[in-house]
Amino acid sequence: MDTQHLALLAITFGAAIVNGALGYGFSSITVPIALLFLTNRVLNPALVPIEVALNAYVLWVNRESLPNVWRRVFPIVIGLLPGVIIGTAIVSQVNPGWLKFWTFLVLLPLILLQAAGFRRPIKSERSVGLGLGFIRLAESSFTAIAYAWAGLYSVESLNLVPYIVPSIAIGVPIGAALIQRIRPETFRRVCMSFDAWIVGFGLSNLLKDLRLVETNLAFLLLLAVGILDTWLLYRFFTVQLPTAKRAETLAQAAHIQSAPADSSP
Repeated sequence: MDTQHLALLAITFGAAIVNGALGYGFSSITVPIALLFLTNRVLNPALVPIEVALNAYVLWVNRESLPNVWRRVFPIVIGLLPGVIIGTAIVSQVNPGWLKFWTFLVLLPLILLQAAGFRRPIKSERSVGLGLGFIRLAESSFTAIAYAWAGLYSVESLNLVPYIVPSIAIGVPIGAALIQRIRPETFRRVCMSFDAWIVGFGLSNLLKDLRLVETNLAFLLLLAVGILDTWLLYRFFTVQLPTAKRAETLAQAAHIQSAPADSSP
């Protein structure tokens, strides 16, 4: 086991803990960090079969509710096909450095939005979650087939799988237990903030490697991400978290006051 494999083992273990705690986040944590020392062409074919298995398991556990949602999400599943084909062609043809660059560039604003706590309320979360699970299974299955058709599976990629699967098997239950002792929003913000720093560092390195910025001025991007993320965390811990705690305390007090008095002798 070399340093690269040890790093992947640690990364996927941490990502699995996040996934076990929040129900998502494995790929969004694994990909930005692992791309610091692996290419998309090597990493993606190792992750896709694992995602197929994970998503299939989620659907199997909730199979009784599937007939209620599959018709609604089926048009989205059909819409995935051209995107998967185009994406597979990009992975197989585009320069790995530029592919990393655009991956990080797309991920960074999305991660910062999550680090800022931007979310839209969803009604009927169970149905939506099951629908997303169906979409994820279709997406990962289409991608697995497309990768096989494009010949992207390699010995190098498949050799990564034995280092990823044990991390998931151990990390997911740990995350599920951990979230019982930590506020989910606090856990989510810290994880996304860590991810933002990693992506900022990766982008700064790529700006130099691709010679878009010739000097260490490329790391001004990392500095900007760090300043923004620090401010977001400061605002969360000093304003938003105390406000949420006060609201919960008031809600609990109102619930206690509205509860019927005990009339037992």
